[in-house]
Amino acid sequence: MNNTASRIVATTTGALVLVLGSNMMSSLAHTSHRWQGIDLTASAHPTEVAPDVTDRAYDVESSWRSSVRADTSALTSATCDNCSGHSATLQVIYARWPKEIEVDNAAVAWSSCSTCGGTALSVQVVVVQGSRKVTANNRALATNAACEECDTAALAYQLVVATPHGERLSREATKDLRAWVDEQDRLLRDGTAATPRALARESASGADSLEQLVNDDLDSRTKDLNVDQM
Repeated sequence: MNNTASRIVATTTGALVLVLGSNMMSSLAHTSHRWQGIDLTASAHPTEVAPDVTDRAYDVESSWRSSVRADTSALTSATCDNCSGHSATLQVIYARWPKEIEVDNAAVAWSSCSTCGGTALSVQVVVVQGSRKVTANNRALATNAACEECDTAALAYQLVVATPHGERLSREATKDLRAWVDEQDRLLRDGTAATPRALARESASGADSLEQLVNDDLDSRTKDLNVDQM
C-alpha cells in the first residue's frame, strides 16, 4: 500500500546468461542426489535504539564436482519512525563440473513507519564449467505498508556464465566488480525516482555495466538478457 509521499521501486535484472565457447546451459528439474549449499545474506533491520543500520556482505566461493544450491539475498525492513536501513550483497560463485546447479538471488525491502525507508541490493555472478542442468531465479521486491513519507527500493542483478575451460575473473575485475556494486548501492540510496530503472537499462547496454565488465574480462558474449521492471 502506498500513502502520501511514499515511493516504492523494485527492479529485477535477471536471466542474464553469458557464454564462453559453446552453450552448455539449460534449465531442467533436479534429480535426487547430494547438494552443496552456498549462502550469503545481508540483513538490515533498524530499531528505535539503532535507527540507522547498514549491512554489507561480499563473498567468493568455489565448488568442484558436486551439485550446488546457492542463495544470495539482501533483506531490509524499516518498522520504526525516522528509521533507515540498507543492505547489499555481492556473491561470486565458481562451479566446476557440478552435476547440476540451482542459483537464487533476491533483494527485498519493506517499510511500515513514518519518515523512514530502506534499500536492498543483491548481485550474484555465477561461473559454471561443464554443467547441463542450471536453474536460475532472480527477483526484487519493495513494498510500503501504512507508511507516510516512506522511500523503499530494491534491486537484484544475476549473471550466469558458461565456460568450457574454468575461466575466473581476474583480480582487477573482481576489484572493479566490488566497486561497481558499491556505486549501484550509492545510487540506490540517493532516492531519485528514476535511478533503479536507469540502472536496469545500463545493465543491458551501458558502457560501465555489470554485463560489459564481466564480458570484457572473460571474453564472453551475451546469449540471453531478460530485464523486468516494476
